[in-house]
Amino acid sequence: MGDEVLFKYRSIQNWKYLLDIFLRKRLYAAAYKEMNDPMEGRFFYHDDRICEEFIRAIHNQKKEWRICSLSRNHRNTLMWSYYADGHRGIAVGIKLKDPKAKEYTVKRVKYGLKLRLDQAWIKAGPEQVTLHILSQKQTGWKHENEVRIFSRINTFVDVEITKVCFGVETSRKDRDLISALVKATAPEAELVRLKRDQLDKPMEDFAS
Repeated sequence: MGDEVLFKYRSIQNWKYLLDIFLRKRLYAAAYKEMNDPMEGRFFYHDDRICEEFIRAIHNQKKEWRICSLSRNHRNTLMWSYYADGHRGIAVGIKLKDPKAKEYTVKRVKYGLKLRLDQAWIKAGPEQVTLHILSQKQTGWKHENEVRIFSRINTFVDVEITKVCFGVETSRKDRDLISALVKATAPEAELVRLKRDQLDKPMEDFAS
């Protein structure tokens, strides 16, 4: 992750969750079963030599890890539409409060891989295999340009808020209110109002 700023798209309709982000400087990390992709955590194996104990260990590991999903892109039209109330919400730019914290593992999501386990995977151990499984998604999600922060200890990830982007449809009233909140809780954070010509065109994400 380094110094890269990652983004969490949020609606501003639920102030309870929004205030938690700014007042407590943290983001929720969900169990994989809470994610919005029904194919989350799926994998295949056709090698009878992969013992049931190893497969069971992977299933148990998946239940232990929690996932905070972020994006490397704050300009994606689809993300604003899906996760930020039709461009009326915000995208919160963050960095890990402590990038060296051992309780976090950061991985970029890879797209379009057919995840099949074989004997070579056993050498990596169930923990690394599980993180690999939970860092894969189908090609249809590629536009999210996702980075995941994994934690098996905490339900929340401690962050530093560095930037807040307003959607092209965020009302002036909401911008003023959120700006006041940001100045009171994260005064160093940059405030940015996106314009339509700054948004990605959806199909550009799939161009070769």
